[in-house]
Amino acid sequence: MSQYDDDAPDHAAIRETITREKEAFCRRDYEAWAACFVHDDRTEDIACTQTRGILIHRGWDAAAAAMKTLMEDNPEPETLPFRDFDFNITVRGDVAWATYYSEFRVREDARFRSPDVYETRILEKVGGRWLIVYTNFAILRYARLSTSLVQVDREGKVLWASNATLAALEDFEGLTLSNNRLRARTPAYDKELREAIGVMAGHVHLFSSDLRTRTGGRAAIPCFLGEGRNGEVLTCLVFARNGEINVVFGEHDMARQRVQLTSESFGLSEAQTRSALALTAGLSIAEGAKQMGISVNTFRTHLARIYDKTGAKSKTDLVRLMLSVGDPGR
Repeated sequence: MSQYDDDAPDHAAIRETITREKEAFCRRDYEAWAACFVHDDRTEDIACTQTRGILIHRGWDAAAAAMKTLMEDNPEPETLPFRDFDFNITVRGDVAWATYYSEFRVREDARFRSPDVYETRILEKVGGRWLIVYTNFAILRYARLSTSLVQVDREGKVLWASNATLAALEDFEGLTLSNNRLRARTPAYDKELREAIGVMAGHVHLFSSDLRTRTGGRAAIPCFLGEGRNGEVLTCLVFARNGEINVVFGEHDMARQRVQLTSESFGLSEAQTRSALALTAGLSIAEGAKQMGISVNTFRTHLARIYDKTGAKSKTDLVRLMLSVGDPGR
């Protein structure tokens, strides 16, 4: 039996051990946490994090020492609630393994929410009690882009977006939500967005080597969404990371890195690079000139010289060129 079932033998006891472990961690109760584990050299604790990479503690002594240090360095209990869900539990004799999603720092006012963490536990039945011998958790969300990032499934259905993203999306002329699906506001550009999401749905594996770029990041597909009311070029980038399909819009680090790399390859001056950055950030010519503290005519002169160096024929051509570094073939 693979799905969690309250009536299945041992499933409730396994869930209870997993819950006790997490509750003890949240209380910073080391003794209660340790009581949930097998204490020998087979015990392993693996964490896949965004900021510190993959952390591996092999053997109970290493795992216990790491937890003691963590609790000593962070003695304040976790007061916000957590939720574990979508359990898949398999029992074979005195060994069981469970996978599930966890939400931490749950916000009740969030309209969309995807799992923060995907967790795995392997347990053994020792003296009639289920104890943990292996733990693994992987953080799923790329938080640094969260204010302009929407996570979607292969059909474009929104899985997660922060409240700040939803507010920004209402003001962004290029994208909208329709039946909880991310769509281009202009139907003529919606096909391009859906095709890009479909391409990235085939590249969500963590180790897709063909998504590497010279900048060391992940490749992304630029999508063009028309022009705004002030003549600005509207775009978004679709990329895969940590097993998720992500769409970012507005000004963000990924776009800036691409523009910088492209500018270097075409030998653009600093002023020309700043002009290109303004366009890819979704600013109009007037807004770009104001941001740079120059006249509109001077800004147009920078653009004309950029067109000469790159071969671009229009603002849209230029933005497409600037954002297409590392674009995987469709």
